[in-house]
Amino acid sequence: MCIISLVVLGTASGTVVVPILVEFVTSIKESLGARPGANEKGSALFTMAGAVGSILATVLGSTFYQVFGNQATADIFGCLSLLMAAIFFLANIWPAFLKTPPKPVAAPEPRPSTQRVKSNAINVGRSEPEPDESRDPA
Repeated sequence: MCIISLVVLGTASGTVVVPILVEFVTSIKESLGARPGANEKGSALFTMAGAVGSILATVLGSTFYQVFGNQATADIFGCLSLLMAAIFFLANIWPAFLKTPPKPVAAPEPRPSTQRVKSNAINVGRSEPEPDESRDPA
């Protein structure tokens, strides 16, 4: 079961990290412009922050496990995860909800056509019938 959990964890990490890394590098390009080495430095910073987080989580997890036990450690890290999700929501997603949507621009009124359109349908509102072209005037 542990092997399956590690496979799921590795797959989920890859599907989360790769799009975030691309977005991170894109935002660096937008804010700093096309500077030499900006992509490499941004990617290195992102990877370094992930590595430091892995080290700190291991040290804190083992310390909390020794002090509080297994159940309390899981509760602490779960609450920290929920706190980070709430901070992310309030900082990144909530401001988009607060923006007022732009008012739609009304489409221009269509101009009446000056060409006469022939139709085989019933002419509603016309006072004169259309000439019958099938008869040969003789």
